[in-house]
Amino acid sequence: MKKLNRGLLRFITTFILLILLSQPVVSETRPTYRLGYSSSQNPELLIGRMKPIMNIISEALNADIEFVSKKTFSEMQKAYINQEIDFGIINAYSYLRILPYDSVILIAARRIENSREYRTYFFARKDSGINNIEGLKGKVIALGDPYSTSSYLIPHYIFKKQGIYSDSDFEKTIIISKQDSLILSVLNRTADAGVSASFIFNDQPEAVKSALTVFKTSEPFPLGPFIANKNLEPSVIETLKETLLSLNKSIEGRSALESSGIEVFEEVEADTYKKLLEIKDSLNLN
Repeated sequence: MKKLNRGLLRFITTFILLILLSQPVVSETRPTYRLGYSSSQNPELLIGRMKPIMNIISEALNADIEFVSKKTFSEMQKAYINQEIDFGIINAYSYLRILPYDSVILIAARRIENSREYRTYFFARKDSGINNIEGLKGKVIALGDPYSTSSYLIPHYIFKKQGIYSDSDFEKTIIISKQDSLILSVLNRTADAGVSASFIFNDQPEAVKSALTVFKTSEPFPLGPFIANKNLEPSVIETLKETLLSLNKSIEGRSALESSGIEVFEEVEADTYKKLLEIKDSLNLN
């Protein structure tokens, strides 16, 4: 009887082990989401500033967040269209360029320098003698990435309104994608004048700003939004949106916002970019 019991016990034990071994292994690997930041600033600087916000998003989504950097705005646009980026901040002109592909949705607006808008600054060295748009004729002008809102789209809009043609009225136009470098090109006399986003110019060291003069400021236009790939799970999109909009309600969130140079994320409406879309269509650049 004892031998029978031992044999039965071994059979039962073996049977249970076979059942357990046949069960699928549940992976504990967390998902990874790719965050992009479309900006004319240095990528290493951006990732350092955005790291605290990325950490908060990571915790909220229970996922790893990978920072995606692209050399140009054109490459960033393609990455969103091809769903190589899950969510992130994109400049306004690039957002308008990818709208027809119906690949992303608006998540939130940014507020910087107490505003959801910013401006284009036209600037030159203080000793240049340039004090208006007319004074740019015959000069070397530094413009930004061809898909930059502040350093390409808006300048061409203003040039057109004033009857200035960059391909014939300037001695030369040079393209410098990173606006920090663009500003220094004017300071170092590579260019006679340049254009940049107001908040990037304002962020420069005092020694740089004091040697330059802003001789024209554009009308305000909206900052680029935080967007998400529309094919993400609705729960992920909702959690992402709630996380961004509530950042300013906690000490940790406010600290992360301060690190990023963003004051707050707010609700955003599609009509925000209507005027800029009209400007884009009127110029038909690129």
